[in-house]
Amino acid sequence: MPTIVGHALVAAGVLNFARPLIPPVWRRSAPLIAAILAMMPDADVLGFRWGIEYGAHFGHRGASHSLVFAAVTACLGLGRLKIQAHKDPQRPRGAQVAFVYALLFLAAATHPLLDMLTDGGLGVALLAPWSWSRLFFHVTPIPVSPIGIAPDLLPVMTWEMAFFLPFFLGSLAAHSKLGGRARALAAGLGLAASAGAFLFRLGF
Repeated sequence: MPTIVGHALVAAGVLNFARPLIPPVWRRSAPLIAAILAMMPDADVLGFRWGIEYGAHFGHRGASHSLVFAAVTACLGLGRLKIQAHKDPQRPRGAQVAFVYALLFLAAATHPLLDMLTDGGLGVALLAPWSWSRLFFHVTPIPVSPIGIAPDLLPVMTWEMAFFLPFFLGSLAAHSKLGGRARALAAGLGLAASAGAFLFRLGF
């Protein structure tokens, strides 16, 4: 798995890039909630303390890393946003709410999808409860993070900063106070830097 920091950067970046399409009342809080949703699946490591095995249905990368779990947590995130806006006369309705839910689901789903790109551990039960098969993508450029604090955490974090930090910074720049061309250039450079890190890791 990437670290929870990497997961949070990607999820928040997704919502930041979509900022103009998010209702104004939710623009500040939605990226933070997305980041929290993307970190939630790794709470399953607490199962080790209770004797739940890694490969069990509710073990690490099991049920909490499914698309169903992403859908449920996106509902929770949307509920939090709706509570925030319930007194706002311009509170979002209908299609706006559905769109933000889709964004939150996408942000939450980035967690298992990124874990499927890692080079270690068991795969991800993405399709649970219909299938408990543990899945990886065919390419796995992301070094797997140790569970807890370990000596090999630093090189993992270094790669994650190369992969995910430019993406996140680009998402912030995309809607900053820079001029139009400068915003586009900064966002493009962030995306290009992240893509370049992945390609370098893959040996291109």
